[in-house]
Amino acid sequence: MQKKHLLILLGTLIVLVFFVFIYYDFTLQNFVEQNLGGQADNQIPPTEPNIVVFSPVPNEEVSGTISLSGKARVFESQLNARLIINNQKILEENITANAPDMGLFGDFSKEITIPQSANQDNLAAALEVFDYSAKDGSEIDKVVIPVFIKKSETTIIKVFFGNSKMDPEASCNKVFPVERVIYKTQTVARKSLEELIKGPTDKETGESYFTSLNKEGIIIQSLVVEDGIAKADFNSELEKAVGGSCRVAAIRTQITETLKQFQTVKSVVISIDGRTEDILQP
Repeated sequence: MQKKHLLILLGTLIVLVFFVFIYYDFTLQNFVEQNLGGQADNQIPPTEPNIVVFSPVPNEEVSGTISLSGKARVFESQLNARLIINNQKILEENITANAPDMGLFGDFSKEITIPQSANQDNLAAALEVFDYSAKDGSEIDKVVIPVFIKKSETTIIKVFFGNSKMDPEASCNKVFPVERVIYKTQTVARKSLEELIKGPTDKETGESYFTSLNKEGIIIQSLVVEDGIAKADFNSELEKAVGGSCRVAAIRTQITETLKQFQTVKSVVISIDGRTEDILQP
């Protein structure tokens, strides 16, 4: 009889502990949600997409450029953006996310220039942001943002290259202009340098134009025009693996003539990481 009472008492205690645990868990969850705006530690948060786009927002009107920003958790922090119009790829660009470590989110942002061929009013387009699978190269984690392109005003600038047909003797400081159509901007001089850094187009290359600048990695760190002097500062890629006095002279001439097309620029000072004295050595 005593043993039977003991079992009943033990069973009652177990049931009581169970209900106390349920009540405590429910109370804790309500407290966290109401006071901390989150979830308790023992609750599993919903899965977050690996690519989140903040800008542009769906159906946003864009003109000239698309300001892309967001965060991503992707392999080697590399992702891609592609502009699609009428089911055709117009452009695709690589983007790097600023992730602190592998497997963590990193912010990304990029100004994507809309090609002149797509500079039309009320043109429906889609911006795709995605990652290529490291396993098989397939497209994964794709985010698609519909946008509407609005026509933007344009202007014509010049960039200066060498030309083996016009200058068969390959003079070190002789360059020739080619015209580029760009969107109107308050920073037209900087945009001209950006076009110069891109190098000749396929069409221009076919017409014997060439550049003495390195094809990749050159960054314009600053450009200031004061009292008729344009001061252009670049990163070290401008002089990386550049040898020979002729090539050095050609680089300086290309930059100088591209900037001097503007009436406000009378002379040009080129610097690398702020240095002017020991740069672009033969």
